[in-house]
Amino acid sequence: MPSYRVKVQTGTDRSAGTDSTVHCSLVGKRGRSHRTCLAHWLWDDMEEGAEDEYMLESDVDLGEVWMVELEVSTSSVPDYWILGRDYWFCCRITVETPCGDELHFPCYRWLDGCTVRLRSSVAKLAAHDLVPALRAHRQEEVLERQNLHRWKMTAPHLPSCIDFQTVSDLPLDLQFHQVKRGDFKESVIRALGEMQLKKFVNAPRSSWASLEEFDKIFWNVDSPIAVYVKDHWKEDWVFGHQFLNGMNPVLIRRCGKIPDNFPVTDAMVRCSLGNATLRQ
Repeated sequence: MPSYRVKVQTGTDRSAGTDSTVHCSLVGKRGRSHRTCLAHWLWDDMEEGAEDEYMLESDVDLGEVWMVELEVSTSSVPDYWILGRDYWFCCRITVETPCGDELHFPCYRWLDGCTVRLRSSVAKLAAHDLVPALRAHRQEEVLERQNLHRWKMTAPHLPSCIDFQTVSDLPLDLQFHQVKRGDFKESVIRALGEMQLKKFVNAPRSSWASLEEFDKIFWNVDSPIAVYVKDHWKEDWVFGHQFLNGMNPVLIRRCGKIPDNFPVTDAMVRCSLGNATLRQ
């Protein structure tokens, strides 16, 4: 009975580990391996920064391994849990075949109460997916991302916004990292404290007589670019640079189809597209 050594790498971020039950299966050219629970007896698996090893058995030699299937259960967690749920951040799965070949299946996402299928780290164009199972998996990924990254119109002539009510409704992978959120909160506290201090320093004056007096507000600025722009904003070339390089979100439109006068043809990029076309 062929055996496959599976190495599971958990992320190093805070709360990246999990106590959820994780099952793993290998999908190959000749079939599937046994569905195996990734757990060691009297061992705390899937901890932050850990790399755990498991052996998966199969009735037949799978041949070329196409995908790794992970089933992650949903576990109840205490109310004080940082992420609110027992998410698991899986970095990658490494599979060592009976022949000694080592295959890598990247994940790099937060998982909880879901089933995911990971493909090999070897990048391929859609035209190079000749296996029906891999084609179907690619289509499933496209539909899933279209459902997640959907947009809505709030009002005519205004930029579209993502179709979620609050930030907490977003999938964890689309939210800011918890360390980044901490940086935001720290920056807000520092900015509010600085504003209060400047308000106290400038309290005797209720208004400013010239633009130069705004220096009393913009002191202790850490950004060299902000300082440079403040000192040179009156110069024409700086205004022109900001005007040409700035982005006006009101004028951004989604391109739903290739324009008729598009100067690039299929023949010009044939070597890069393979069997695909620009329209695809």
